[in-house]
Amino acid sequence: MTYVADIFLAQSWRDSRLRLPENMSEDYRILDVDWLHNIWRPDCFFKNAKKVTFHEMSIPNHYLWLYHDKTLLYMSNNKLCHTRKRNIRFRLTLVLSCAMKFESYPHDTQICSMMIESLSHTTQDLVFLWNMTDPLVVNPEIELPQLDISNNYTTDCTIEYSTGNFTCIQIVFNLRRRLGYHLFHTYIPSALIVVMSWIAFWIKPEAIPARVTLGVTSLLTLGLRINTTPMRPDTERNRSPTRQPTIQYKQCCQGRATAIYIDKVSRFFFPFSFFILNVVYWSTFL
Repeated sequence: MTYVADIFLAQSWRDSRLRLPENMSEDYRILDVDWLHNIWRPDCFFKNAKKVTFHEMSIPNHYLWLYHDKTLLYMSNNKLCHTRKRNIRFRLTLVLSCAMKFESYPHDTQICSMMIESLSHTTQDLVFLWNMTDPLVVNPEIELPQLDISNNYTTDCTIEYSTGNFTCIQIVFNLRRRLGYHLFHTYIPSALIVVMSWIAFWIKPEAIPARVTLGVTSLLTLGLRINTTPMRPDTERNRSPTRQPTIQYKQCCQGRATAIYIDKVSRFFFPFSFFILNVVYWSTFL
């Protein structure tokens, strides 16, 4: 499974090899992004990304600042990737992979991450650290169709490979599925089908067509309620009078009294069983 994130990425580090202009009096100076081709910068990449898109409209969405203490800030549309002190920011749209588990669907909680790792530098040369003040800022107005962001946090994901330890940091999102959609589209219609089927227990045993038709009609009505296409009337229906079949209770239910007794027991047993099932089900998942 995948999810899409539109983010700002900020990288900050200090490079003592830089020479500042002698006439630099401001706190920082905005540099042309082309300077990135002539200076060193962290080689971070998104480890679990399937697609990365840089925003170019109407201008490239990234900039570079240089401070008096030789700190650089590079900013883009992504999250924060911090090493030691240079600042970079730019804007990105990511398609990230997420291993989702649906054993408890639709009561599931998914855990998705966004991992940033160094491509070629081991921890002996480069270490990524989160900003101590605001490592992650999530827009509170973000709304997902069926999920809520219940929690998010930052952590370290440095992994040891055969070639060495490569620094890695990650964001973890806990996504809880909204129950309202499934409550009105799955649970309530299913419960109505079950409840309407109980009406057959109050119909006389002799009315077999009515008992069968009630269950089938209820199921078809609720199952096809989203179908807006009107059904054509059956013009070739046989309109000749039909003869009601004779019911032989002695052969199937050992008499009418036995059938009535089964209906009376079912009037209590099926609602009670359905109630117990709901108590166990909702107490387990809520």
